[in-house]
Amino acid sequence: MTVEIKDGSENYVPGSGMLHYRFDPADPYSTVAVTPLGGTLYEAVLPNTSPGDEPEFYFSAQGDLGT
Repeated sequence: MTVEIKDGSENYVPGSGMLHYRFDPADPYSTVAVTPLGGTLYEAVLPNTSPGDEPEFYFSAQGDLGT
């Protein structure tokens, strides 16, 4: 999937964009880094799922002021 990371009140820290995912609500989240596509666009690849999986995911990124 493609995600856009834009600067706001802080500037994006390059390399800090992450996809957090899990396939079962009882499991902890795993992470994978997003890949730059150019500009403010990044690609994230959710690993393959299996029948019965209940995928949940969210994205995070670090700002240059620490949040």
